[in-house]
Amino acid sequence: DASGNNNVLTVDDTTNFKVENGKLYFIGSSPNFEGQSSYSVTVTSTDANNGNALVKSQLFTINVTDVNEAPTAIALSANVITENVIVDTGVEVGTLTVTDPDASGNNNVLTVDDTTNFKIENGKLIFIGSSPDFETKSSYSVTVTSTDGSLVKSETFTVNVSNVNEAPTAIALSANVIAENVIVGTGVEVGTLTVTDPDASGNNNVLTVD
Repeated sequence: DASGNNNVLTVDDTTNFKVENGKLYFIGSSPNFEGQSSYSVTVTSTDANNGNALVKSQLFTINVTDVNEAPTAIALSANVITENVIVDTGVEVGTLTVTDPDASGNNNVLTVDDTTNFKIENGKLIFIGSSPDFETKSSYSVTVTSTDGSLVKSETFTVNVSNVNEAPTAIALSANVIAENVIVGTGVEVGTLTVTDPDASGNNNVLTVD
C-alpha cells in the first residue's frame, strides 16, 4: 500500500534489540568481538489493516567491528638465575606470556627498561649482565613492556639470584710466634685464624691442620 501506515515492526531478539521510531537499536551487553563477532535478528513487519494480519519477516546479521585492545597481563615462567653462572651471550630466565583480549595478539612488541642486564629474544627474558654474585646483589628488578600499536601494558618482575656455596679464598693468622721454653700444658695460643669466604655467612668452614 502507498501509505503503509499500519505496519508495526517487532524483533524476535528482544534481549539485544528493539525498534523505535522506525530504527533498529542494539540494547544488549557491550559487544565483544572475541566473544561474539555477529548477531542475528529477525525483524517482522505486521500490517493489521481491516483485521487481516499481514506479515513480512526479514533476517539481518549485525556485525561487530574488531577494535584493537590493550594487553591485560604479562607473565614470566621462571625468575631465578644461578650465582656465578657463565653469562656469555645470555642466560635464559624464563618465557614471557602476554594476555591480550584480541584473538591474535600478534602485534605485541616486548621491551625491557634495564637493557644493561636483560634482553628479550624469541619471547624469552634473557640475562646479559655480568656473572651474578649473590653476596653483592641477590636480585634484579626489570620492567617488561608489551606495546600493541599505541596501547601498552607494563609488568615489573624480580629476578632472584640463587646462592651457591663458594670455596673460602684465604686463611690469615694474626700472630706466628711462640716463646722458647714455654710450658705447653694443654696448648699455647699462637694466634687467631680468620677465614675469608665469599659466602656471607661462611658458617660451614671447618678448620683442620696437616
